[in-house]
Amino acid sequence: MFKRIAAIVILLGVLGGCESPQNGSVKAGQGAEPINDIPAQAEPINHAKVDQSIKYYSKSYIQSLDDLFIKSGLGEVGMGGLDRGTAHPLYDLLKEGESVKIDVPRLIKEGYTYDTFLYHYNVDKKEFELVKKMVLDNTKHRYSYFKLSNNQNQIYYIKNVLINPEKKEVQKTYRRIFVLYDIKNARIDVDQKVYYPLDTVKVKLTNLGTQDLLTGLGVYLEKWRDGKWQSYKYQQAVADVGIVLPPGVSHTNTIPVKALTPGYYRVTDQSDTKRIAATFQVSVIKTME
Repeated sequence: MFKRIAAIVILLGVLGGCESPQNGSVKAGQGAEPINDIPAQAEPINHAKVDQSIKYYSKSYIQSLDDLFIKSGLGEVGMGGLDRGTAHPLYDLLKEGESVKIDVPRLIKEGYTYDTFLYHYNVDKKEFELVKKMVLDNTKHRYSYFKLSNNQNQIYYIKNVLINPEKKEVQKTYRRIFVLYDIKNARIDVDQKVYYPLDTVKVKLTNLGTQDLLTGLGVYLEKWRDGKWQSYKYQQAVADVGIVLPPGVSHTNTIPVKALTPGYYRVTDQSDTKRIAATFQVSVIKTME
């Protein structure tokens, strides 16, 4: 009698460990969830540097800097009418240690001088400090250079003043220069780990860097087959449709699960950073919890 009971228990144990082909799960032998050797995030985040850098993209923050510059009696710089060296609407974005060339106006007259001031914004003291002053004219001193520091997340304002022989200020121009923490970083996520036929996979790409991120429509999919990740032809990314993600902004693509077959998948992205990926499983029948 004892042997018969033991045999029944063993048989039930074997049946309980089998997977029915109707539930759409990965077959025994393919094992548990496959290893994903690609990270979901391109780079670790230096929050202090990134948060400070992203703040510089804010128009309200730049306006507060302009207000401080004016209150300090240094000039009348404002959102418009800047003497910009590049096409950025608010400031010139330069690299640490870069040299900034200063040229006198092309038609500067005899006896006029072009006084140029480089101010650095001290974040800790919350004040602008004069770094250097240059006086140029229409003789051999028609241009010179400012050398920026080798540090990132720095703000500089340049004031140029055209002065006539009577020592009167004829014209003033201003220029903002930002040296930001420069990193491209992104993260990819799916909203669930397991999906079923009526579900929709939501794939979110988030810009965690300090630069604009370029991505596209659609996704790249891979499926775990024969012990390795293989390309799965569902819907490839559309390179011709560019989507620009500013720092801190996300974009979501969707995949209808009914378009997929049961198994393990990996959605990848390499739009503007190193390759990143997130995994998920497609099943047919929900298991009882």
